[in-house]
Amino acid sequence: MYIGYPKNFERKELLILTHYNNKKKENSQNKINFCGSLESGDCLVTIEENKEDKINIHISSPFIRQFGKKIKKISLDILVKNNINSCNLIIQDQGAIDEVIKSRIITVLNKMEKIHKK
Repeated sequence: MYIGYPKNFERKELLILTHYNNKKKENSQNKINFCGSLESGDCLVTIEENKEDKINIHISSPFIRQFGKKIKKISLDILVKNNINSCNLIIQDQGAIDEVIKSRIITVLNKMEKIHKK
């Protein structure tokens, strides 16, 4: 159960997170972390390990035409800087500024790193 999400949190996204949660229980090697919210001025960042040797970045935003390339560049720079070679990164932007996006991605990477150390 996910408590504390805003009322505009769509059922489809909730089902995806539930699916990820169930998948995580079945296969402990497939790690998924998320950080942020879908409030205005924020973003929800989800990261998942993948078995392919590539980085997949999916961005959804009402401002995708204006800032999509910039968000992709910011996220790719952070992943490369932290030596991440393969992952699925999903960014659901709601008008977050660059610093918020950066901090959310870094927080998700730190959570992922803590899981690997256990």
